Amino acid sequence: MSLFVSSVRKGGRGESPERVPEHLNGAPVSLSKCKPRYRAAARRALREEVGRLANRQKIWKVTVTRLSFLPDWVKGKSQGLSTGEKYAWLRPKDAMRLILLDRSIGGNPTVFKAEFRHCDRCARPLIGKEAADRRALLNSDPKGRSIPCGQNCEQDRKDRFWMRLAPGCGATLNMRKKAA
Repeated sequence: MSLFVSSVRKGGRGESPERVPEHLNGAPVSLSKCKPRYRAAARRALREEVGRLANRQKIWKVTVTRLSFLPDWVKGKSQGLSTGEKYAWLRPKDAMRLILLDRSIGGNPTVFKAEFRHCDRCARPLIGKEAADRRALLNSDPKGRSIPCGQNCEQDRKDRFWMRLAPGCGATLNMRKKAA
C-alpha cells in the first residue's frame, strides 16, 4: 500500500491506464464527472477513440446603450452572424472591448452569452443548444464531422452561402484544402 501512495505522489496524478476505473474504459463519459486524477487519462482515451476533440467556443451578443453607432472594427468580427445598429455578436475578447468602450461614455450594455460553433460541412453558425449538441456529437462519434448539421446542410454546402459570410471559419479552410 505504501508503494501505491508513493507512486501516486511521485507521478503526480496517477494517470496510468491500470488506475482508470472500469466505467471510463467503456462508453464515452463526461469528463467533468471524473475525479481530477482520472480526467487526463479519460481525455487521452477519448482523443484516441474520436481523434481531434471539439472545444467549447463562446460568443456574446452585446447591445450598447450610449454609442450612437458601432465602431468600424466590429463590422468584420461578426463571423456570419447579424450585426445591427446597436448590437453585435462577438467573441468574448472583442465583446469585452466593446463593453468597456460603451461603459467609458456612461452606457450600460446588455450581454447575452451563448455557446457557438460553425458546421464543419457548410459553415453555418450554430448557437446555444444546437452548438452544444454538435460539440457533444463531435466528441462522441469519430465520423461526427461528416454528419450534416440540418436539413439544408448539403444545399448550403453546394451554394457556399455561409462560407461567403464567414470566410475565416474551419469549414471554409477545409473546403480549400480538398480543392487543392
